Amino acid sequence: MRMSVVIFLLGLMACGVQRPIDMQAGDTSVSSYVLQSEKVKLSPPQFLIDSFLFESSARTTMELREDGTILNYTLGNNEWKRYDGPIAITESGKLIAVARHPDYKESDTVRQDFVKVNRLLQSATITSSHEPNDSYPGNGLQSLMDHNKGTLDFKQDNLWCGFNQDIIRFNLSLDSAKSIQKIYLSILTDEKSWIFSPAKIKIELNQGEQIEHLCDLTQKDEKARLSIIPISINSQAVQTLSIEIQNLLEIPEWHPGAGTKPWFFIDEIIVE
Repeated sequence: MRMSVVIFLLGLMACGVQRPIDMQAGDTSVSSYVLQSEKVKLSPPQFLIDSFLFESSARTTMELREDGTILNYTLGNNEWKRYDGPIAITESGKLIAVARHPDYKESDTVRQDFVKVNRLLQSATITSSHEPNDSYPGNGLQSLMDHNKGTLDFKQDNLWCGFNQDIIRFNLSLDSAKSIQKIYLSILTDEKSWIFSPAKIKIELNQGEQIEHLCDLTQKDEKARLSIIPISINSQAVQTLSIEIQNLLEIPEWHPGAGTKPWFFIDEIIVE
Protein backbone atom coordinates (compact mmCIF):
# COMPACT_ATOMS: atom_id res chain seq x y z
CA MET A 1 0.00 0.00 0.00
CA ARG A 2 2.82 2.42 0.84
CA MET A 3 4.29 2.06 -2.66
CA SER A 4 0.90 2.79 -4.28
CA VAL A 5 0.63 6.06 -2.29
CA VAL A 6 4.03 7.18 -3.53
CA ILE A 7 3.09 6.40 -7.13
CA PHE A 8 -0.19 8.29 -6.71
CA LEU A 9 1.59 11.41 -5.43
CA LEU A 10 4.25 11.31 -8.12
CA GLY A 11 1.44 11.08 -10.65
CA LEU A 12 -0.13 14.24 -9.26
CA MET A 13 3.11 16.19 -9.55
CA ALA A 14 3.85 14.94 -13.07
CA CYS A 15 0.41 16.01 -14.28
CA GLY A 16 0.69 19.64 -13.30
CA VAL A 17 -0.02 19.70 -9.56
CA GLN A 18 2.72 21.56 -7.74
CA ARG A 19 3.07 19.43 -4.57
CA PRO A 20 1.07 17.18 -2.22
CA ILE A 21 0.14 18.31 1.26
CA ASP A 22 2.21 17.08 4.16
CA MET A 23 1.12 13.64 5.32
CA GLN A 24 0.64 12.74 8.94
CA ALA A 25 3.09 10.30 10.51
CA GLY A 26 1.95 6.73 9.99
CA ASP A 27 -0.86 7.70 7.59
CA THR A 28 -0.54 5.85 4.26
CA SER A 29 -4.09 6.19 2.94
CA VAL A 30 -4.71 7.85 -0.40
CA SER A 31 -8.00 9.30 0.90
CA SER A 32 -6.18 11.52 3.39
CA TYR A 33 -4.66 13.38 0.39
CA VAL A 34 -7.68 13.34 -1.90
CA LEU A 35 -9.99 14.78 0.80
CA GLN A 36 -7.70 17.78 1.12
CA SER A 37 -6.83 18.16 -2.55
CA GLU A 38 -8.34 21.65 -2.59
CA LYS A 39 -5.20 22.74 -0.73
CA VAL A 40 -2.98 21.66 -3.62
CA LYS A 41 -2.23 24.39 -6.19
CA LEU A 42 -2.10 23.72 -9.91
CA SER A 43 0.98 24.67 -11.85
CA PRO A 44 0.35 27.67 -14.13
CA PRO A 45 -0.30 27.10 -17.85
CA GLN A 46 2.56 27.32 -20.33
CA PHE A 47 2.51 29.60 -23.37
CA LEU A 48 3.84 28.37 -26.71
CA ILE A 49 4.33 31.52 -28.79
CA ASP A 50 5.55 32.03 -32.33
CA SER A 51 6.62 35.65 -31.68
CA PHE A 52 6.32 38.31 -28.97
CA LEU A 53 6.83 40.97 -31.66
CA PHE A 54 4.69 40.83 -34.79
CA GLU A 55 3.69 42.96 -37.77
CA SER A 56 0.23 41.56 -38.54
CA SER A 57 -0.57 38.82 -36.00
CA ALA A 58 0.95 36.38 -33.52
CA ARG A 59 -0.26 32.90 -32.62
CA THR A 60 -0.05 31.34 -29.18
CA THR A 61 -1.20 28.08 -27.67
CA MET A 62 -1.39 27.02 -24.03
CA GLU A 63 -1.02 23.67 -22.34
CA LEU A 64 -1.22 22.00 -18.95
CA ARG A 65 -1.17 18.22 -18.55
CA GLU A 66 -3.82 17.61 -15.93
CA ASP A 67 -7.10 15.90 -16.82
CA GLY A 68 -10.13 18.04 -16.05
CA THR A 69 -8.19 21.31 -16.01
CA ILE A 70 -9.80 24.37 -17.57
CA LEU A 71 -7.57 27.14 -18.89
CA ASN A 72 -9.02 30.65 -18.83
CA TYR A 73 -7.47 33.70 -20.42
CA THR A 74 -8.02 37.39 -21.09
CA LEU A 75 -6.31 39.76 -23.48
CA GLY A 76 -6.13 42.46 -20.84
CA ASN A 77 -9.72 43.65 -21.22
CA ASN A 78 -11.10 41.75 -18.19
CA GLU A 79 -13.24 39.56 -20.48
CA TRP A 80 -12.25 36.03 -19.46
CA LYS A 81 -12.61 33.25 -22.00
CA ARG A 82 -12.18 29.50 -21.87
CA TYR A 83 -9.18 28.32 -23.87
CA ASP A 84 -10.14 25.84 -26.60
CA GLY A 85 -7.45 26.31 -29.22
CA PRO A 86 -4.78 28.64 -30.64
CA ILE A 87 -5.22 32.34 -29.87
CA ALA A 88 -4.63 34.97 -32.56
CA ILE A 89 -3.09 38.21 -31.27
CA THR A 90 -3.61 41.18 -33.60
CA GLU A 91 -2.91 44.19 -31.35
CA SER A 92 -0.34 45.15 -28.73
CA GLY A 93 -1.40 44.04 -25.27
CA LYS A 94 -1.04 41.54 -22.47
CA LEU A 95 -2.21 37.92 -22.43
CA ILE A 96 -3.16 36.74 -18.93
CA ALA A 97 -4.03 33.11 -18.16
CA VAL A 98 -4.89 30.88 -15.20
CA ALA A 99 -5.55 27.15 -14.73
CA ARG A 100 -8.59 25.94 -12.79
CA HIS A 101 -9.69 22.49 -11.64
CA PRO A 102 -12.64 21.51 -9.42
CA ASP A 103 -10.39 19.45 -7.12
CA TYR A 104 -7.43 21.83 -6.69
CA LYS A 105 -6.61 25.44 -5.95
CA GLU A 106 -6.31 27.52 -9.10
CA SER A 107 -2.83 28.27 -10.38
CA ASP A 108 -0.98 31.54 -10.17
CA THR A 109 -1.77 33.80 -13.10
CA VAL A 110 0.81 34.09 -15.87
CA ARG A 111 1.25 37.11 -18.12
CA GLN A 112 2.87 37.74 -21.47
CA ASP A 113 3.23 41.02 -23.36
CA PHE A 114 2.83 41.24 -27.14
CA VAL A 115 3.80 44.21 -29.27
CA LYS A 116 2.62 44.97 -32.79
CA VAL A 117 5.61 46.53 -34.51
CA ASN A 118 5.75 49.08 -37.31
CA ARG A 119 8.39 50.82 -39.41
CA LEU A 120 8.44 54.20 -37.66
CA LEU A 121 12.09 53.70 -36.67
CA GLN A 122 13.17 52.14 -39.97
CA SER A 123 15.15 55.22 -41.03
CA ALA A 124 15.96 56.50 -37.54
CA THR A 125 19.48 56.90 -36.21
CA ILE A 126 20.53 55.96 -32.70
CA THR A 127 23.45 56.88 -30.46
CA SER A 128 24.09 56.19 -26.81
CA SER A 129 26.03 57.61 -23.89
CA HIS A 130 27.84 54.28 -23.56
CA GLU A 131 28.56 51.46 -25.95
CA PRO A 132 27.35 47.97 -24.99
CA ASN A 133 29.85 45.95 -22.99
CA ASP A 134 32.29 44.02 -25.17
CA SER A 135 30.98 40.75 -23.71
CA TYR A 136 27.37 41.55 -24.71
CA PRO A 137 27.46 43.83 -27.77
CA GLY A 138 24.41 42.40 -29.53
CA ASN A 139 24.69 43.41 -33.16
CA GLY A 140 25.39 47.04 -32.32
CA LEU A 141 22.99 49.81 -31.34
CA GLN A 142 21.15 49.66 -34.66
CA SER A 143 20.01 46.13 -33.74
CA LEU A 144 17.82 47.71 -31.05
CA MET A 145 15.46 48.71 -33.88
CA ASP A 146 15.54 45.58 -36.09
CA HIS A 147 12.59 43.69 -34.49
CA ASN A 148 14.73 40.61 -33.77
CA LYS A 149 13.77 39.38 -30.31
CA GLY A 150 16.36 37.89 -27.97
CA THR A 151 15.81 34.77 -25.87
CA LEU A 152 16.56 33.76 -22.30
CA ASP A 153 19.78 32.20 -23.58
CA PHE A 154 21.51 35.58 -23.68
CA LYS A 155 25.02 34.09 -23.86
CA GLN A 156 24.32 32.34 -27.14
CA ASP A 157 21.83 34.29 -29.24
CA ASN A 158 23.96 37.48 -29.59
CA LEU A 159 20.89 39.74 -29.69
CA TRP A 160 21.21 41.46 -26.32
CA CYS A 161 23.06 44.69 -25.61
CA GLY A 162 24.38 44.57 -22.04
CA PHE A 163 25.34 47.60 -19.94
CA ASN A 164 26.50 48.01 -16.33
CA GLN A 165 26.65 51.79 -15.96
CA ASP A 166 24.48 53.76 -13.51
CA ILE A 167 22.84 55.72 -16.33
CA ILE A 168 22.56 54.81 -20.02
CA ARG A 169 21.05 57.28 -22.46
CA PHE A 170 19.79 56.37 -25.94
CA ASN A 171 19.25 59.24 -28.39
CA LEU A 172 17.00 58.60 -31.36
CA SER A 173 16.48 60.89 -34.33
CA LEU A 174 13.59 60.17 -36.73
CA ASP A 175 13.64 61.16 -40.39
CA SER A 176 10.54 63.35 -39.84
CA ALA A 177 8.13 64.29 -37.07
CA LYS A 178 5.91 61.34 -36.10
CA SER A 179 2.85 60.87 -33.92
CA ILE A 180 3.87 58.52 -31.11
CA GLN A 181 1.51 57.01 -28.55
CA LYS A 182 3.82 54.59 -26.73
CA ILE A 183 7.40 53.50 -26.40
CA TYR A 184 8.18 49.87 -25.60
CA LEU A 185 11.49 48.67 -24.18
CA SER A 186 12.17 44.95 -24.48
CA ILE A 187 14.43 43.83 -21.62
CA LEU A 188 15.75 40.72 -19.90
CA THR A 189 15.82 40.16 -16.14
CA ASP A 190 17.75 37.26 -14.63
CA GLU A 191 18.82 37.91 -11.04
CA LYS A 192 20.83 34.69 -10.92
CA SER A 193 22.99 36.19 -13.69
CA TRP A 194 23.01 39.63 -11.98
CA ILE A 195 20.74 41.14 -14.66
CA PHE A 196 18.14 43.46 -13.10
CA SER A 197 15.33 45.71 -14.25
CA PRO A 198 16.15 49.42 -14.07
CA ALA A 199 14.86 51.65 -11.27
CA LYS A 200 13.52 54.43 -13.47
CA ILE A 201 13.22 55.46 -17.12
CA LYS A 202 13.11 59.07 -18.23
CA ILE A 203 11.91 60.06 -21.71
CA GLU A 204 12.62 63.46 -23.26
CA LEU A 205 10.76 64.48 -26.42
CA ASN A 206 12.17 67.05 -28.87
CA GLN A 207 14.64 68.22 -26.22
CA GLY A 208 11.77 69.54 -24.13
CA GLU A 209 8.87 67.54 -22.67
CA GLN A 210 9.91 64.92 -20.12
CA ILE A 211 8.13 61.77 -18.95
CA GLU A 212 9.25 59.57 -16.05
CA HIS A 213 8.39 55.91 -15.55
CA LEU A 214 9.08 53.96 -12.35
CA CYS A 215 9.91 50.31 -13.03
CA ASP A 216 8.91 47.13 -11.21
CA LEU A 217 12.06 46.04 -9.45
CA THR A 218 13.47 42.54 -9.80
CA GLN A 219 12.60 40.41 -6.76
CA LYS A 220 14.50 37.75 -4.86
CA ASP A 221 14.26 34.27 -6.43
CA GLU A 222 12.40 35.68 -9.43
CA LYS A 223 12.67 33.47 -12.51
CA ALA A 224 14.51 34.76 -15.56
CA ARG A 225 12.03 36.42 -17.90
CA LEU A 226 11.59 38.49 -21.01
CA SER A 227 9.72 41.70 -20.27
CA ILE A 228 8.20 44.56 -22.22
CA ILE A 229 8.11 47.96 -20.50
CA PRO A 230 5.36 50.15 -22.06
CA ILE A 231 5.58 53.92 -21.56
CA SER A 232 2.71 56.15 -22.70
CA ILE A 233 3.76 59.21 -24.72
CA ASN A 234 0.69 60.52 -26.62
CA SER A 235 2.59 63.15 -28.58
CA GLN A 236 1.63 64.33 -32.05
CA ALA A 237 4.97 65.50 -33.45
CA VAL A 238 8.11 63.75 -32.24
CA GLN A 239 11.33 63.90 -34.23
CA THR A 240 13.94 63.38 -31.52
CA LEU A 241 13.66 61.46 -28.30
CA SER A 242 16.03 60.57 -25.51
CA ILE A 243 15.57 57.47 -23.38
CA GLU A 244 17.49 57.57 -20.11
CA ILE A 245 17.83 54.30 -18.22
CA GLN A 246 18.52 54.80 -14.53
CA ASN A 247 19.90 51.56 -13.18
CA LEU A 248 19.93 50.44 -9.59
CA LEU A 249 23.04 51.95 -8.02
CA GLU A 250 23.95 48.57 -6.61
CA ILE A 251 22.60 45.02 -6.37
CA PRO A 252 20.24 44.61 -3.36
CA GLU A 253 21.53 43.24 -0.06
CA TRP A 254 19.59 39.97 -0.40
CA HIS A 255 21.66 38.99 -3.46
CA PRO A 256 25.11 37.27 -3.45
CA GLY A 257 26.39 40.21 -5.52
CA ALA A 258 25.13 42.81 -3.03
CA GLY A 259 26.91 46.13 -3.33
CA THR A 260 28.17 45.64 -6.89
CA LYS A 261 26.72 47.11 -10.07
CA PRO A 262 23.86 45.23 -11.76
CA TRP A 263 23.58 44.56 -15.47
CA PHE A 264 20.92 46.02 -17.75
CA PHE A 265 20.03 44.03 -20.89
CA ILE A 266 17.94 45.38 -23.77
CA ASP A 267 17.27 43.99 -27.24
CA GLU A 268 14.57 46.24 -28.76
CA ILE A 269 13.19 49.79 -28.68
CA ILE A 270 9.77 50.04 -30.33
CA VAL A 271 7.51 53.04 -30.88
CA GLU A 272 3.79 52.97 -31.59
